[in-house]
Amino acid sequence: MTTLYIDTKNLIFEYVATHRGGLNGAEVKRESASIAKSVKAYGLENEVEHLKNVYKAKEVIFCELI
Repeated sequence: MTTLYIDTKNLIFEYVATHRGGLNGAEVKRESASIAKSVKAYGLENEVEHLKNVYKAKEVIFCELI
């Protein structure tokens, strides 16, 4: 399953993908980065749609990441 977490306060996204299989039974991939410049240029809604398409995310969660 692929999930995008969007930090609406600090404008950071975190991508988390969990795949079954592998030596330990599951693999987890993570990536995060600032989206502040993109949101300023294109808007939050457009940036979220872009990230969903790039990462093939099934779920988007808006929150404040710690």
